[in-house]
Amino acid sequence: MTTLIAWIGVDSRGPASLYFAADSRISWTTTGSPTWDMARKLFATSTQPDIFGYYGDVVFTLVVLSSFVSLVDAGCLFGADATFQERSDTLSDLVKTSFLAYPATQQREFAIIHGARERQGKNCQFLVNVLSWSPANGWVTRSLPVCKSAQSSFLVAAYGSGGKRVETFVENWHKAMGERTSRAIFSAFCDFMNSAGDVHSGGAPQLVGLKRVCAGKTFGVIFKDELFVHGMPIQAGGKPTAMKWVNELFEECDWETKKRRPDSQRQPRPRGL
Repeated sequence: MTTLIAWIGVDSRGPASLYFAADSRISWTTTGSPTWDMARKLFATSTQPDIFGYYGDVVFTLVVLSSFVSLVDAGCLFGADATFQERSDTLSDLVKTSFLAYPATQQREFAIIHGARERQGKNCQFLVNVLSWSPANGWVTRSLPVCKSAQSSFLVAAYGSGGKRVETFVENWHKAMGERTSRAIFSAFCDFMNSAGDVHSGGAPQLVGLKRVCAGKTFGVIFKDELFVHGMPIQAGGKPTAMKWVNELFEECDWETKKRRPDSQRQPRPRGL
């Protein structure tokens, strides 16, 4: 199972960003309940304003999303001016076609979450769709409500085995801060991960996002004083200079020192947590 959250960051001008965060654990239902904490669960296109995540079955969703994002970035599926509906429909068609060819004995319940942006700048709009399949309900597509007039940051959804617990952590952070902020949501998610309160969620947090301009972004995460990207530890020798890094307090950090960047706003942990 997976714990995945989606949220909107709001500033003085309204919705300014859309983020997905997820854990990195795969759990098996075989004898001994083995786990693996390095599974990629989030994706961001480098050429389009789209981000993706999944929960439920891992093998099919991981493979099909990896292929879809690679094809998008190679320009194989649609042009740079494709609308959100066109991009969403293309994803749905590819997933359904792929699933028809997937062995029936291996078909298991899953959902793919697609976050996107229409237009750029102050008039942009963030959208979130969910495409799911289950033996009981078949294919279901639904749009999640994203309030365009929100005055503060808010959770759009919390899915998976730890979703309800994450919501509690988020509310505790908001109460302690006295306001609802984007960084409180991510910090609450990291606290949930540190709590080890859900046996099906583990590893390092993963993070992707969209701002008012530019394509999707993958973020490096400094978790327990170690560097991670897509749940994978970054070994010495690499130079991920082009990637933005955040710590558990959502502070922008220098990847070499693992410390807050001097030009980044300090985000202290509130009292009472």
